Amino acid sequence: MRIHWSLVTSFFIAYFTAEEENLWHIYSGYTVLGLIIFRVIWGFIGSKYARFSSFLYSPTEVIQYLKELMKKKPTHYVGHNPAGAYMIFALLLSLFVVTLSGLKLYAIEEGLGPFAEITSEFSIIDNVYADEDERDDEYEKENEQEEEFWEEIHEASTNFTLFLGAVDR
Repeated sequence: MRIHWSLVTSFFIAYFTAEEENLWHIYSGYTVLGLIIFRVIWGFIGSKYARFSSFLYSPTEVIQYLKELMKKKPTHYVGHNPAGAYMIFALLLSLFVVTLSGLKLYAIEEGLGPFAEITSEFSIIDNVYADEDERDDEYEKENEQEEEFWEEIHEASTNFTLFLGAVDR
């Protein structure tokens, strides 16, 4: 339960501090990623009801549970019920996409983070370009397209995570 509320808190700190170069946003994003990694590890080595193997349900079991829930007579489960289990997997996956796309954006925009390109070019004779500005413009255009792509992924996955949180209530 502590991981749950730590994830919620970290996600909302990141959400409400979503401005460029905001350290609260960056550090809370790293915290979300760390908590996801911990939860995945805990899903394999944790206590009986925390392990993923204790709440792997087929789609048929989830549908059956949801039908029972709508009739207000759901089967009681010790640990996670089928719908809750699927929600856990969906939230973890969605949060993972949010953090990875955020790290990619951080690398593109700031040149920092684990996805930042390491440029250690060594050349005795530098490449000569007839039109240096043309090469820079082409690089900028590609960089803008890549940044726009990852920004869309980041925003869409964030909104999807918010949607999942709203549905979960």
